[in-house]
Amino acid sequence: MVITFKDYYMDNLNVLLRKSKSDKHKGEVTKRLERFSEFRGNGRRDINDIKTNDIHLFMDYLITTSNLSERTANRYAMAVAQVMRNALLNDAIRHIVRVDYFPETRGRPRYFSDEEITKSLTFLRYSDHPYMEHMLTLSLHTGARLGEIIRIGVDEEVLTDDDGDRLLWLPDSKNGEERHIPLSDDAYAAVEALRAINKRLRSGNERDPSKRGPVRRHFYYENEFYSTWNKLRAKVAPSDKHFVFHVARHTAATHLSNRLNLSALVISKILGH
Repeated sequence: MVITFKDYYMDNLNVLLRKSKSDKHKGEVTKRLERFSEFRGNGRRDINDIKTNDIHLFMDYLITTSNLSERTANRYAMAVAQVMRNALLNDAIRHIVRVDYFPETRGRPRYFSDEEITKSLTFLRYSDHPYMEHMLTLSLHTGARLGEIIRIGVDEEVLTDDDGDRLLWLPDSKNGEERHIPLSDDAYAAVEALRAINKRLRSGNERDPSKRGPVRRHFYYENEFYSTWNKLRAKVAPSDKHFVFHVARHTAATHLSNRLNLSALVISKILGH
């Protein structure tokens, strides 16, 4: 008999939440388990098929696409790991799940070296999904979040300010406010490349309404994105769990500070904090 991950944690929710000290905490744990269940259909999978790597991919997804902190991603992973430990104790699974959590220190954030940038862009250019080179280029030059980049061709617009400089306008950022992101020549080229890909794929689906779907999904699919990124990590930074797309945002901030000598206030505004 197959027991899915979601069926198991729902059947054992009272036990799993027994040590929760408040209704708020119970709600947070339940929300974390539900989100893991929705990610890549984990909730419908046999709980015996859920392995450590599935949780690591979920953590990567949370800080890359959802822009959550590593600390928050750890909390989500802990909730999932608790279910797996309970399942092991109840003989529902036959393997041990050991999660490699992100360190929760206030140390220096990870950023990409020049060599890593060159290798990464080259790898992505010749990968099965070369559009990812443009995504990485845009984030490296602007600090744009993945969730903002996948909207290129949906509701963004390129504007020109009074000095003739290009700005990428986003009507709704993570903090609920519009953003104007300065575009270098390379960043502008990346935006135009993603727009062209989106336009080409949209026009190719015009005759088949069943294939249209949300516009932003035309050049970005989670599975192919993370599959390709995992291959990139294995090539450029093997076994480094901190080698994630979100590091491009850290790298952009570092370059704005060290190479352009911009103030923390200006950098914060550019990054949309």
